[in-house]
Amino acid sequence: MNIIGNIKPLIDKIKSTEDPDEKIFYAVSFLENENNIKELSDEDYILISKEIVKIHPDAQLAAEIAKVIIEKKSLHSFAQELIKDKSKYTGDQWSFDQFDEIQKEAITMISEKSDILFIESNTMLGDNNDWGAPEVEQWEGIYKGYGFLLDRIYEAPQEKDVDGHIYYDSFRWDWAELPSDEIVDSMVVISDKICDSDFICTPWSLLDNNISENPKAIKEPSALRKKCVEYSQNTLKEITINEIIEYLYGLDEYPDTNTPLGKIRAFEYDLIVTHKVADWINNNGLGCYRPEEPDGDYNPNEKEMITISAEEYIDSELKNDFLAHLYNENNEDGVMSKSEIEEWINQSIRECIAFFNNFTITNSDDQDIGTCYLNIEHDTHYTLESINPKWSDKEFYVSGFSQLKRSERINIF
Repeated sequence: MNIIGNIKPLIDKIKSTEDPDEKIFYAVSFLENENNIKELSDEDYILISKEIVKIHPDAQLAAEIAKVIIEKKSLHSFAQELIKDKSKYTGDQWSFDQFDEIQKEAITMISEKSDILFIESNTMLGDNNDWGAPEVEQWEGIYKGYGFLLDRIYEAPQEKDVDGHIYYDSFRWDWAELPSDEIVDSMVVISDKICDSDFICTPWSLLDNNISENPKAIKEPSALRKKCVEYSQNTLKEITINEIIEYLYGLDEYPDTNTPLGKIRAFEYDLIVTHKVADWINNNGLGCYRPEEPDGDYNPNEKEMITISAEEYIDSELKNDFLAHLYNENNEDGVMSKSEIEEWINQSIRECIAFFNNFTITNSDDQDIGTCYLNIEHDTHYTLESINPKWSDKEFYVSGFSQLKRSERINIF
């Protein structure tokens, strides 16, 4: 049975009350339960969380779920999806205020448990700064669970170029305010990540809209920062989206057998069902293999073993479905660390499988047949080297994200 069918009592509880606090209590209690944490997979937690939010799209509930799955399952990417945009949720002002508070707490938790650098703002201060420098670029963010304010201090300005940009011969970094002792020695790590664009903007960051509190940042953008990105593009090994698709899927309509999607397509598993259910699958569904199909007169309620082949159920839109799950609105051409690329790839594959597992094998009003869902299991965690042995560097310049498009089809469940 599909995991959503298994949690019907929880869903019924959530639907049975109009009290939003009770709904949150039921959901969080289930997700925090130690037995559930142990028995349910990461994919199960993602599916269950999506189902809960679908039936009750409350802002506070979504944020509370994000907090739990960070703490209990370390599902950082999915948690960030949940708390990225509160406008897609409902609720009163209290609920939205709670969302804002928990969102900041959740981002801090992710930062504490990972090596992710989160940036909250990036402001050009101009020559009116504490360093007496011609220009200072101030970065505010969170690293290892602690907030910081770091200045990039530009020195020795050159003449403006024809586009009005100012170049500087050098720059140095220094704390605008001394941070916690826990990260005071991390200035080089943080500054390197900033220069390599190895960071994530917080959901409340102004950077998402290319807005700065100081209009000078728009009129006179830091050309040196642009040079840093150009340097990365020219010196780092480049990976294109087409190459990633080729190694994960192949170039043809159906995936190559030795690719991750080829292995998912080839997945088969056995089910013990009644003869009546097996008959329905073969006559009304997409079919199954019956090694011991009964002959002549037989009791339809007796059982047999059948084999379900994933390809029979996922082939019709397989490539489009996979490419749609590769799309991530946060990804754009630029420098990505090896771990970021791997997290994106594995998350995309997990979500694609979760989508396929919403496909039905049986779907009948007859209670003897009922509804049964596809159950593809694929727990492989892919590294870049396992996909292509030549992709062993710590970071790459990734290009071609614009060709990936979101599809409304993947929202049908």
